[in-house]
Amino acid sequence: MGCCSSCCRPRRLPYICDLVNKNRVILFSKTRCVDCLEVKRMLNEMGHNYTTVEIDLCDDGTVAKDLTYLTGYKTVPLLFINGVFIGSKYEVAKLKFCGRLQEMIGQNAPRRHNIGPMFDYAKRYNRYF
Repeated sequence: MGCCSSCCRPRRLPYICDLVNKNRVILFSKTRCVDCLEVKRMLNEMGHNYTTVEIDLCDDGTVAKDLTYLTGYKTVPLLFINGVFIGSKYEVAKLKFCGRLQEMIGQNAPRRHNIGPMFDYAKRYNRYF
């Protein structure tokens, strides 16, 4: 019999959406993750400010579960730029190599929110909240 309790529902989704929408560049990371350290190094080399959320220090794992719900990725790092999910280390490295990452982070990049509509829909129909 399947689980239908609230333990499977995203609990920190409003918190995550708020963070993503308020920060131009945000990286969800773990403190001892090698791939996370590599993405931080790439971002630091580019000289842009970014926000880091160390999910292993946040809570009981609900942020990690909700990030998986939002992105489909079960591992970190997870990078969002201008409200748009970019991907993990491999996507970030590809974008940096071809020069697109610098362009995406640039101050003139338009602010887009692709998480907000999903959050609004879920809230409107009382799903997961």
